Amino acid sequence: MSSPPFRFLDLPKEIRLMVYEHLPLLLKHHKVLLPFNSSADEPMCEITLIVRCLPMGILRTCRTIFKEANTIMQKRAWSWVMEADKPVRIIFQIPEGLAGSQRANQFALGANNGYDNDVVKETTMRVIGCMAGLCDVIRLRVENPADMLMVC
Repeated sequence: MSSPPFRFLDLPKEIRLMVYEHLPLLLKHHKVLLPFNSSADEPMCEITLIVRCLPMGILRTCRTIFKEANTIMQKRAWSWVMEADKPVRIIFQIPEGLAGSQRANQFALGANNGYDNDVVKETTMRVIGCMAGLCDVIRLRVENPADMLMVC
């Protein structure tokens, strides 16, 4: 014999408010492949943008839950996602063709240390180009920064 279904709205409002306050905080990884050079033959660089988000889908459940949870979720979203003291985290993976090469090692060191400054400068400019490409991808997907809360 099956048990009767659990109905969330049958819980007292005070308990439902506690549930909203304890919804999990999430870190999502969004990977983007961008060309490391203007040439199509060149290896792609993989950039992983680490995004903080909340399960905002609960607000779409019903009007009652939206009214109860909206203020709580917006406050949590602001403190978890939008606070300025939390830096954006990005993982940049050097293309396989460059990994372990003198060029990659020079870039990793990032200082002169007897290495050819032109190689370090070139590699740095390529990385900056990849980052600019990542910003373009994000801008195309999300016009309003507040919408980033809903992306997850």
